[in-house]
Amino acid sequence: MTVRVFISYAHESEELSDEVLELSNYLRSQGIDSEIDQYEEAPPEGWPKWMMRQVQEADYVLIVCSELFYKRANDNSGNDDGLGVKWETSLILQQLYTLNTNNKKYIPIVLHGNDKKYIPLPLQPYTYYPFKELEGREKLRDRVLGISKSKRPPLGKVPEHEIPATPLDHKERKSMFFSSIIDVDLWNKAKWKAMVFMSDPGLQDPPIVGFVFENNKVGNDIFSSLKKRNYSDPLTIGSLGTAAPTR
Repeated sequence: MTVRVFISYAHESEELSDEVLELSNYLRSQGIDSEIDQYEEAPPEGWPKWMMRQVQEADYVLIVCSELFYKRANDNSGNDDGLGVKWETSLILQQLYTLNTNNKKYIPIVLHGNDKKYIPLPLQPYTYYPFKELEGREKLRDRVLGISKSKRPPLGKVPEHEIPATPLDHKERKSMFFSSIIDVDLWNKAKWKAMVFMSDPGLQDPPIVGFVFENNKVGNDIFSSLKKRNYSDPLTIGSLGTAAPTR
């Protein structure tokens, strides 16, 4: 699909008009459908509508920034000088406003190095191209044709690095103590054999647990010791009993 370009400029001098014609002819030689008023003798719809159609239908609008263009773009006097530039400027500013500064269409062009200061304020944030310089001309052509030499290389894979384990801070060893109400040696000596559990269905009396030891004397010593050490409620300990094994 052919890219369409419209060039907006002020008729400042014959020299500038010739430079604009050179710019447009160069773009057309590169396969870009460039349009300027110099190609048109008398548009049937009239110049205002012709300019509006060019601005609206163009893929890109190139603004040649000269002293006269800058002055007329900022002229709020209301006089009749440079109505064409003022009309095109109004169209461009309105579309820039509508685009909410997301501008890809309007491109400032500088014919001479010292003309940079004549870039209209709304276009100053954007990239401009010095057409008289070979590099600037080629960059403008590539921009319009969508050719970019600033290609980002594809992302590679993140290298996998072995992360050494971080040693833990030295901590002081702490001893662990266990406590039990059971004297293991004494229970082994008593030779515990079985356990009996009894409860009152009416829940009027506390449950009773009985332990059966082979050595009943040592079994009694166990519960006597528990009562003296006060490990539990006296009633509970009192309800614990020992029984001799059945022979």
